[in-house]
Amino acid sequence: MMNFKALCIAAALTGLATTQVAQAALQTWRLEAIAINKYGSTFVPPTFLAPGTKVTIDYVIDVSTAIDPAQDVYQDALVSVTFNGETSTRASGHGYVLAWETLNAINAGYWNPRSNDGIDFISLNSFDPQSTGSLYDALLDISSNVSAGTAELRFDFGNLHSVFATPTSLTAVPEPSTSWLFIGALPVLAAIARKRATPQ
Repeated sequence: MMNFKALCIAAALTGLATTQVAQAALQTWRLEAIAINKYGSTFVPPTFLAPGTKVTIDYVIDVSTAIDPAQDVYQDALVSVTFNGETSTRASGHGYVLAWETLNAINAGYWNPRSNDGIDFISLNSFDPQSTGSLYDALLDISSNVSAGTAELRFDFGNLHSVFATPTSLTAVPEPSTSWLFIGALPVLAAIARKRATPQ
């Protein structure tokens, strides 16, 4: 018969495995880029997008989103967008991934009243797309084009002003691994086992 310690370990592993599966559809993809120039002769970009400034964007994407075959768009796949540590209040329902023959892109309506930065749209465009069969494959293709230098990041401030940036990397941020979570639970399991072994 399985002893108490073994039961605890089995239960912990089962719970961790279930958590990992439940979280698998939501993935965080981190984009890093360098601001390079602006569009709009009278436009003065904010200091956090001055030329040479590094920017970071975290996209939380539901990779289980099905494509709209009529438009080749993964509509509403974007769950949230975090730019330089501030999460947009308009990401959900305002973000999508394109998978066209001539363009793959991650597009997001962005608005954050706390910083009042004026950004209303962020677009990551990949100009040399390969045929993809899933949203995850499309993200891998965009990542490959970022690495190859065939992608562009654009921040729009209304219809007339923009800041362009050169993407340097787009990578999936790994979830905490099951093994590390399990190692963190070992002291608790050991304490339970010791308590049972102590003579009463």
